[in-house]
Amino acid sequence: MQRQAVESTNIKSAGYDPEDEVLEIEFHSGGVYHYVGVPVAVYEGMLAARSKGRYFGDFISNGQGDPLRKLGEELPATSPVHFRPAGVIL
Repeated sequence: MQRQAVESTNIKSAGYDPEDEVLEIEFHSGGVYHYVGVPVAVYEGMLAARSKGRYFGDFISNGQGDPLRKLGEELPATSPVHFRPAGVIL
């Protein structure tokens, strides 16, 4: 997936696969994470946001350990990871 650089103190770049609804975020810390099942509107909203990090915290991160996986890490077949809007507890 191709990412584009963004102006943010926390997020270095972001990319999106509309077919699979996967958001990929690279942080300045070096981590690259996939968020599965992210609506395109969320990706576009983050790109348009004045503060990408705040948008990420408000609309993507759930605040209790992100619903994500680090690029290259395998997930157990019994526990798929999917995007959940911030504040949603399942």
